[in-house]
Order: sequence, then structure tokens, then C-alpha cells
Amino acid sequence: MPKQKLPQTPEKTDNLLTYLRWRGDLTFAAAPFCEVDNLVLAMDCYLNYEGVIPASFSEEPVLLASAVNGYLHKSEKEQHLGLIIPTDIRALAKATAASARFAGTKVIGYRNMIDESVQMQFCALTYLLPDDSIYIAFRGTDDTIVGWKEDFMLAFISPVPAQARAVAYLNEVAQAFPGRPIRVGGHSKGGNLSHYAAVYAEPQAQAAILCAYSNDGPGFMPEFFQEPGYAAVERRLVSLVPQSSIVGVLLHHSNRFRVIHSTQRTIMQHDPFSWSVCGPKFVAERSRSDFGIRADIALDHWLDSMSMRERTAFAECVFKVISASGAKTLTEMLEDKVNNLKLILRSFTRLKREDRDLVFDIIRRLLRAGRDVSPMPAPMLSADEMISRQKAAALGTRKSKAARKTAKNKSGAVKTAPEKSKARVEKNAPDDIKSEKTP
Repeated sequence: MPKQKLPQTPEKTDNLLTYLRWRGDLTFAAAPFCEVDNLVLAMDCYLNYEGVIPASFSEEPVLLASAVNGYLHKSEKEQHLGLIIPTDIRALAKATAASARFAGTKVIGYRNMIDESVQMQFCALTYLLPDDSIYIAFRGTDDTIVGWKEDFMLAFISPVPAQARAVAYLNEVAQAFPGRPIRVGGHSKGGNLSHYAAVYAEPQAQAAILCAYSNDGPGFMPEFFQEPGYAAVERRLVSLVPQSSIVGVLLHHSNRFRVIHSTQRTIMQHDPFSWSVCGPKFVAERSRSDFGIRADIALDHWLDSMSMRERTAFAECVFKVISASGAKTLTEMLEDKVNNLKLILRSFTRLKREDRDLVFDIIRRLLRAGRDVSPMPAPMLSADEMISRQKAAALGTRKSKAARKTAKNKSGAVKTAPEKSKARVEKNAPDDIKSEKTP
């Protein structure tokens, strides 16, 4: 009896670059705008188009191909985009500009704003697509220290300056191009700005939105989901999250997210060039990975353990110490890393005693949150069921520790050194977050 031929599985090695290689000849008339197009344009926004693309919507838009060529000519020697920015973005921009798919696409409204006085890092760009729709891209966190501080501020301030700027930018685009449908998107913090802008936009702008994409972007304060604007656009908000994402599950999220496959592991899955593509879609995963769910719960417990005052103080202490190096970007910090490390350590020792204690205490809470997340239950459970069980297990762990402590205080018993050592091993061995299993 001949063997039954198994159905072919999607190729998981195709990415943004191969997408343009295989589908770049398809116009929007032949194949409508898709989620992969969203990420292609969101990543293009990481390039520095200062002086190449007009900032004002009253000026004449330029062709995307001309803008990319202008950028490449201007930055011929600028191969390094930043410590955390993928270098493949330059190749992606070249492929996008040369493709028939994006031929005729025009760009306008490039705004790049860094303001240390208010701790803001913001960048946006508007694409006028051949199908008469508009795509607004918000840049994610770049190489600047101020950008990273604003990321921390998401945990205790709403809105952060970039979020308020994103709302104003979306409203401005809707007014400049009335009647044209709009998509909004961004990678990392840019995805957060995309959803925030869609929820708080004026009614005219909200009505024009087709979709708002968050490509592995962090979440929000709980109050965000109670806003009337959220209910108005909820079904148009799309969140794409890799199976072991860490960034894309920070803070609070709705349950409306799609899990996609990445060829990288853990935090490196934040790199969009590792996201697997099949045709016009990203390759879907059935659920989050073991590591992803456990990291999600551990980070939730850690953040929940901090008051707003502690979150604010922790961020202020961390960036006060980092600023002692004088570096404005991560790249500058690493250029003289030995000397900068000395300056940072010296600055830390000069913090007030209570501030140093707070930093150490919050770091200990993070480690404790990781230990409290027990091994995963049976793999056939859904993601929601696994998360529910994990939270119950973590709560049970904390209760049992409290009960043991109470019993010890009542009995007055003191453990011997061997008993302490055995208890420590039994406590830590099963609870450490193990590395993610290969999908």
C-alpha cells in the first residue's frame, strides 16, 4: 500500500525581503493591501528621511522611490542605523522602492522629533498608496536614550508625549486628505502609538480608519480599555505577536491578538526580519510558546508588585545613573563602554540610600516573579487555559509560602543548615524559567 502524501506545511524561512522578491511584482489592483505590507512600511519609517521628504502636508509629496534613493545618497557612509535597529532595513527599502507593488507610492509628512525637555522620541511618515488609501507609520524606539526612557514612562504615565503627538498627527492627516481611507501601523513602540492614536483620534479621523496595526508593540494602562474611543475602534485594532514575544505582551493588552511564527528565540523575536511569511500573511502559530506564556505572567506579577510611585522612582533612578555617562544614544554609550561603565557605577553609588535600596528591591521582585511561575501544564490546553492555570499556580505558591512562614513563626522551629540547603534546592529547581523549546 503506497504511503499517504502528507500536506505541505508553509515555508517558515520566508521573511519581509523574500516577500518582496516573490510578490513585489503584484500591484494593489492584483493583490489588495495585506498585513505584510503594513510591516514593510512600518520598518521603512526607521530610516532618516530628514531633508528628503517634506514635513508639511501643504507641500508636494515625493515618490517613495525618489525618497529612498535620496536617503541612500545622503547616507552613503551611514551603514550603522543604531545598536538595536536591524541593518536589513536598508535592503528592504531598496527592494520596496524597486518593486512594481509600491511603484507610484508617494510619501509626505516626515516628522522626527527628539525633545529631552519633555522626554519625547517621536517619528511619523505618511504613505499615499496607489489604491488611493493612506498608511501612517509611527517609528518604534530608536537608538536614543530619551526614547528608552519614554518606553519606561509607558508604565506610569498616560499619555506619554509621543502618544499625544501621534493623536495630533493622525488628526492632521485626516484633515489634509478628507475622504481617503487610512491605515495606521508601527513596530514596537510605534505599534503602541498606532493603537493609542486610533482610540483617541477625532471622530472624523476614526471614521476613516480601516485598520490600526501593532507589530509587537507594548500595551497600555488598564484605563485605556475603558475609553469610549476604544469601543469605537476595537474591531479595527490588530496586534501581531511572535510566539515567545516579551515586548509585545508588556503592560495590559486585550485578548484580540494573533500569534505568529518567528525563527528567532525569546527577546530576539522582536526583530521583524525573523517573522515568517507565507504569501500575503505571516505564518500563524496555534498559541504562545511555553516560554512566552510564563514570561508574560512573570512580568505581569512584577509590574503588579510596584506602585505607581515605585515605577516612577525606579525609572528616574535608572536613567539618572545612565545619563551620568553623557551619552545620548546606545551607540555612544558602547563606543567608550569601559569609561562609561565606571561613570555609571560611580553615579549609582552616589544615589540616596533609599533609592539604591528601591532599585535592588525591584530587581529582586523580578527574579522572584520568575521563580513563582511553575512549569507549564499539559500542552493540549489553549493559551487562555494555560494562562489561567499559571496565574492560579503562582497565587498558590505565594499562599503556601505565607502559610509556611506563619507556621514557622508559631512553632519557633529553626532549620538546620542542611535542611535550609535542601529547601533552597527544592524551591528553585522546578521554578526557574527554562529556555524556550524550539517550535
